[in-house]
Amino acid sequence: MANRMIEVTENDNVTSNDRILKESDRINKIKKWSIRISVVAAILFLWGRDFSKIFTWSKIENDVLGTYGDFIGGFIGTGVTLYSAYLLFITLKEQNAVNKKTQKVNTNVISTNNAVVKTNKIIIAQSYLQLFDNKFTTFLSLYQHALDAYRYNNNKGREAFVNIIDSFTAVPFRNHRA
Repeated sequence: MANRMIEVTENDNVTSNDRILKESDRINKIKKWSIRISVVAAILFLWGRDFSKIFTWSKIENDVLGTYGDFIGGFIGTGVTLYSAYLLFITLKEQNAVNKKTQKVNTNVISTNNAVVKTNKIIIAQSYLQLFDNKFTTFLSLYQHALDAYRYNNNKGREAFVNIIDSFTAVPFRNHRA
C-alpha cells in the first residue's frame, strides 16, 4: 500500500531511448551543417576582402559580393530563426509531457504519504491502547498484592479487608464538631 508508484514498462524506456537517440543524431547533423556553413561564410567573407596587395590576380567587386552576402545572410538567418522556433516548440512539447508525468508521480507520492500518515495514526492509537493496558494490568496486580497483604483478626487477604470494612460500618459515625 505504501509503495505505490508509476510503473514504467520496458516499452516506454525503449521508445524514450529511441527518441533520445534520434534527437541526438539530428542535433549532430545540425552541428555538422552549422560548421560547414560557417566555413563557407568565412571563406566568402575573406574572399570579399581586398587582397590585391597580396594576391594581384584576385580582384573582386565589393558591390556584387555585398549583395551576395546580404542574400546568403538573409536566407540563412531566416532558416536559423525558423529552426530555432521549431526547436522551441519541440522543447515546450517535451517539457509539457515531462510535467504531466511529474504530476502523476507527485499525485502518487501524495496518496502514499496520506496512507502512511493514516497508518501512523493507527499505530499511535494502538500504542496508547497498549500503554493503557500495561498500566491497568500493573495497577490491578498491585491491588491484588495489597489485598493479599492485609491481615486482621487472624484473617488474610480479602477476608481481612471485608472484616475491616464490617468493623467500620458496625460502629456508628458521630461527627463531634457539629
